[in-house]
Amino acid sequence: MKKKIVVIIIAVLVICAGLFVRLWGIWQGGFAFTYDAGRDLLAIRDLVTGTKFSLIGPTSGQNGIFYGPWWYWLLAAPFAISSGDPAAIVSFIALAGVAAAGAAYIWGIKYRDGFFAAAFAGLLAVAQPLVSATTQLWSPDGIVPVMVAIIILWSRFASLSNIALLAFGFLLGLLDELEIVYGVVFMVGFFISYFVWQRKLFWSKKTLFIVAGILFTEIPRVLFELRHELLQTKTFINFLAKGGTLVMTPARLMARLDFLWDHVTDFLPGGDWIKILFVIGTFAIISSQWKHIAKNQRLFLYQLLTALGVFFVFMLFYGQDVWPYYLIGLPVIIVFLLSFAVSLVKRMVPASILATLILMLLFFTGKPVEFVTTLNNPFVGDAAVYRNQMEAMRYIYKEAGGSDFNVIAYTPPQIEYTWRYLSWWTKRGRGYGEVAEKQPLLFVIIEPDYGYPQRVREWLWARDDDGEVTKQLMFNSGIIVQTRKREIDVRQ
Repeated sequence: MKKKIVVIIIAVLVICAGLFVRLWGIWQGGFAFTYDAGRDLLAIRDLVTGTKFSLIGPTSGQNGIFYGPWWYWLLAAPFAISSGDPAAIVSFIALAGVAAAGAAYIWGIKYRDGFFAAAFAGLLAVAQPLVSATTQLWSPDGIVPVMVAIIILWSRFASLSNIALLAFGFLLGLLDELEIVYGVVFMVGFFISYFVWQRKLFWSKKTLFIVAGILFTEIPRVLFELRHELLQTKTFINFLAKGGTLVMTPARLMARLDFLWDHVTDFLPGGDWIKILFVIGTFAIISSQWKHIAKNQRLFLYQLLTALGVFFVFMLFYGQDVWPYYLIGLPVIIVFLLSFAVSLVKRMVPASILATLILMLLFFTGKPVEFVTTLNNPFVGDAAVYRNQMEAMRYIYKEAGGSDFNVIAYTPPQIEYTWRYLSWWTKRGRGYGEVAEKQPLLFVIIEPDYGYPQRVREWLWARDDDGEVTKQLMFNSGIIVQTRKREIDVRQ
């Protein structure tokens, strides 16, 4: 009974900590609301309102391969429930991240012990890079909870039912839909690992169920291809035929290795030497205690390390630019390995000391001192921060005084998806706002373009005759709002 109470208390602490560090910033509006977020919410709006149902995403990703529809379908329910509130939708993503930490704790106790469960779930809940990876409105942010689910199922692969194997395959396919490079490379690593370490199972019907689950996620894309003369398939084949564009010199390989190291160990505290000690210590502890690890867990470690090795080798020699979001799911694997090593330390030190070490690890990875400073003094941020954009929208409505108006916006990407969505959503709540018909009142929103300031000047010059500027205000974020009055010919 006492043990159950301790388990419940730790689970509640993990969930509360994960919720607090995520939702506080979200409810303050301190999340990025970028071109991608605006575009995605417009697509989800069209899906929910029945305006447009698509078998493919609204934009092209890697080399002309369009995003799939699953990201938009998964967010359709939160969108409908919240009436399109961006903060509420991001909160749903945060809740998925916290739920993953909670599931990791419950599973971790059964899989290994309370020390492993506390370290694994605690790091998933509070480690800053993993918090950041579940507090943005961006499809790669869905990878963290999916990776946790994959690890949980993979760890007991041999005993999975057919339904569970279908779910496992679906999750593998979903990785591909959320971020195609990460998803494809991880999937290849999984199948190589599966073939190497479980060859008998590889040739069994289990593999058919996994493949069926993967294919299920690809049904919308396949239907799209059949309707559009294999458009994406041809593009992908052309890309493969051209090969890489980067010559991997020794200097470039070292730079790539440094890049991979920085982003995979980002959650660890301290500088490079401290991180090296963490990595060496993790593998040294696992190696030294190998004979004390259960056979099924040793097999899983072999598989996980093989898949991780395949991923690293591919990314190291990949002949294209590598972006940080290609690696967004790898910290989950590193956290698992670190937590596994932590649980082995119980054979070397008393339980009280190990518990203290875990708390210290969570303290330094969670960086609570930095977090506390933001509670009363939130960062200002730039024009891409949701709070700053809503500050501009509230100002516009105050100036409008209950009248309809027009809005035009300059943004560095040259497409004002963010302002288009915010104008629609704000009008929905207030009952008036931006309309398509030309109005006497025009608001011009100007985001700073520090890289190409001449483009802002040219954009304004082209609209110099569109009304008289009666007021202009610059916010701390750098966003400028001009109030313009037009002369409207009302003659019929």
